[in-house]
Parts: sequence; structure tokens; C-alpha cells
Amino acid sequence: MLGKFSAKYISAASGGQSFGGILAALAAIVSKWLGASPQHSAFVYFMLANALLVISIVLYITLVRSVSKQDFDDMRAPIRQAQHSE
Repeated sequence: MLGKFSAKYISAASGGQSFGGILAALAAIVSKWLGASPQHSAFVYFMLANALLVISIVLYITLVRSVSKQDFDDMRAPIRQAQHSE
């Protein structure tokens, strides 16, 4: 689905994936640095993942309600017409 949009959206999705990897690595480093037990670390990771999942779902629903693909296409129509007339 992401491939239907412009390159800036693909780079935003890649950046989001990179941020997720960095966040997981930092959480592991902090967990080892604090000397947390494996059970406590697993619980914290699980709760962090759940919180991020809920935030992502809420933001996705908000985005879908505010801007649909049709709205996006309607915004770009004048730009495409100007490009084709040149």
C-alpha cells in the first residue's frame, strides 16, 4: 500500500522502522545497565510494545479519518494538470 504514495512516505516508513530498531537496542542497553532481572525486562518490553501499538492504532485511525487517499489525489490534481500543460 505504501508504494502507491510518493518517495517521502516510503522514507518516512523506513525511518519509523529504523526508530523501532534503535528503541529496542536502547531498551536492551538500559536494561542490562540497570541490572534488571530477565522477567522484569521482558515485562517492561511487553508493556512498551503494547503502549506503542495502541498509540500507533490511534494515530492511524486519526490519519485515516482526516485524510483519505481520495483527498490526497484531489490535492495533487492541480499539480498534475500544471505539469502536463507545460
